[in-house]
Amino acid sequence: RRWEPCCGSTGLARGVPTLFFPHMAVWCCECEVPPGHPGSVDPLDLASFANAEDIDVVEIIEGGEQSMDDIEGLVSYENGDSCEMPKEFRSSSMVGSDQTGKESRYSLRDGDGSDGKVDVVTTGLGKSISKDSSKDSNVVAARLTEARRQGRLQRCRVSGTYFVIGFSLMASGGLCWVITPSVASWMSHVGVLAALPGGVLVLLAVQPTDTKLVRVVALIFGGVDAFVAYHNLTLSVREFREYEEGLCTSGGRPASCTYQVVKALCHLLYGSITAIVGITLAHQTLYRVLPPRQLLTLIWWLGARVLLVEALVFFVQVSMKLSSSSLVDTTLSLLRVVEVLVIAAVVGHRNFRMYAHRWLGNHGKYVATAAGIAALLGPHNSDVVLDMARQRFRYVLWTHISKEAMQTNKPDASLVGMSSPATVGDVDAFLSHSWNDDPESKWEALTEWAATFEAEYHRSPRLWIDKYCIDQNFIADNLPCLPVFIAGSKQFVLVMGRTYLSRLWCVMELFTFVMMGGHLDDIQLLRLPGDGDVDMLSESITHFDARESQCFLPDDKDFLLTIIEGGIGGVHRFNEII
Repeated sequence: RRWEPCCGSTGLARGVPTLFFPHMAVWCCECEVPPGHPGSVDPLDLASFANAEDIDVVEIIEGGEQSMDDIEGLVSYENGDSCEMPKEFRSSSMVGSDQTGKESRYSLRDGDGSDGKVDVVTTGLGKSISKDSSKDSNVVAARLTEARRQGRLQRCRVSGTYFVIGFSLMASGGLCWVITPSVASWMSHVGVLAALPGGVLVLLAVQPTDTKLVRVVALIFGGVDAFVAYHNLTLSVREFREYEEGLCTSGGRPASCTYQVVKALCHLLYGSITAIVGITLAHQTLYRVLPPRQLLTLIWWLGARVLLVEALVFFVQVSMKLSSSSLVDTTLSLLRVVEVLVIAAVVGHRNFRMYAHRWLGNHGKYVATAAGIAALLGPHNSDVVLDMARQRFRYVLWTHISKEAMQTNKPDASLVGMSSPATVGDVDAFLSHSWNDDPESKWEALTEWAATFEAEYHRSPRLWIDKYCIDQNFIADNLPCLPVFIAGSKQFVLVMGRTYLSRLWCVMELFTFVMMGGHLDDIQLLRLPGDGDVDMLSESITHFDARESQCFLPDDKDFLLTIIEGGIGGVHRFNEII
C-alpha cells in the first residue's frame, strides 16, 4: 500500500532505496506524482510538506465556478513539465481563490460540503498543489499502515535475529553435549558453553506484548526447572545413601567421603532452588497471577538466580576434582563457571533486555515511534482499527459539558449519550489533562479557551473527552482506536498542571499525537495558575521517567509500559523521545 516511484528516483540521490531512507523520500517530476501527494512521501513525515516555509505561486485559476476534474496541468515544474492534480484534492466546484504574495490558497468545497484549503508548496524538485490533510482519513490510514509495516520490520529485525542466532547455538550445543561425549568427554563442556548463551538469545526474542507466548515460555521454563530439580534431588538421595553405606565413588572410582557429602549437598541445593523456581513459574502461569510483562520480568529474574546457584555448585565440584581431572577438562570447567557467572550478572541487570533490544533495533526516533503506534494497535491491522474508530469516534459540544462531571474521574456511563458521532477532522480538539490537577483551575482555563474559540469561529467547540466520548463499560475496546481519535482531532489541548507529567496516560496521549503527525503549532498549552514557573516545568520535563509515572488503575500502567517496552524500545528510549 506504499506508493512507489515509477522512475526509481528517491532519497538523496537517484536509485537510493527507500529502505535506507524511508523518511527522506523525495520524488522527482519524472514520476508525475506531485511531491505534496500524501502517497508520495512517508505518511508520518507529510507534516514537513504541509508546513513548508518556501511557498510560492504556481498558477492562479480565475473565472467563476468550474469543474476541478477538468483542470489538468495545474502543477508546473521548474523544467516545464506538469502533472495532473491529485484526485483526492479535486472537488465538484471551485468557490474562489486569493493571492497573498508568496502564498496562494484555494477554498474548495469538498464532497461532504465542508471547506478545505489547498496550498501551493515548493518541495525542492518541483512545485505542486498540496492539501494540509493531516486530519484526512486517507492520511491517517496511510500512517497506520506504515506504522504497522515499520512495527513488523522492527520485530523481525530484533526478535528474528535473536531467535535465529540463539536457536543455532542451542542446536549445535545440544549435538555436542548428546552425541560427541562418546568421542571426547570435553565436547560436553563445549556443548554447554554454546547452548547457554543460545538460550538467553532465544528468550530475548520474546517481547512483553507476546501475551500467550510469554505464558508458554514460563511453562516451558517451569517444566525444565522441574526436570532439573527431580534429577538433582534424585542424585542427592543416592549419594547420601552411598555415603551411609560407605560406597563413596566419583565417576565409578573410589573417592573420599568428604567429596561424597559435598557433592550430595550441592545437588540438594541446586535441586531445591530449581524446584522452587519451577513451582513458582507454574503457579504464576496457570493461575495468571501476574500480567505478561511482569511474568517475563520474573522469568529473567529467577533465571539469573538459578544461574548464580549453578555457578556456585559447579565451582565447588570442579575445585574438589582438580587433582583427578585432566588439564583440558579443568580448563573448560572453569570457563563454564566464568561464563555462567557473567551471564547471570548480565541478565540480572534491570535494563538488560531494554539495552539488548535497543542495540539491535536502533534505527532512530522515526522507527521507534512508528513501532510504538503498531504496539498500541495490538493485533489489529489498520483497516480493522479504522473501522472500529469510525464506529466509536465521537465528540461532545462544549455547551454540553458540565462543571460537575469534570470534577472527578469517576466513570459515568450516562455521559456518552451527550456526545455525537464524529468523523476524522470533525473534532476541534482532543483534551488531554490530569484528573489529579485542581478541577477549579482546569475549568477556568478551559472556559477561557472555549470563549476564545467561540469568539473566533462563532460556534461552540467540538471536543473529545474520554469521560464523554468513550463508553465506560468498554474502555479496553477503544484503546486501539486512540491513535485515530488523536490524529482525527484538529488540535491537541494540553492542560499542563502540576501532575500532568506524572500521569502515564497523559504523556502517552501527547506522544501519540506527535508520532501520528501532529504539529507543535496544533498543541494548545493551557498552563494552570500556581503550578510553578517555566524553569520548574522545564526541569520536570528534563527528568521525566515513565517508570515513575502513575495510572489510576495498575493494569493500565502495566499495559502502557508493555507498549513502551515491547514497541518503542524501552523506557529510556521513550523518555528521550518525550
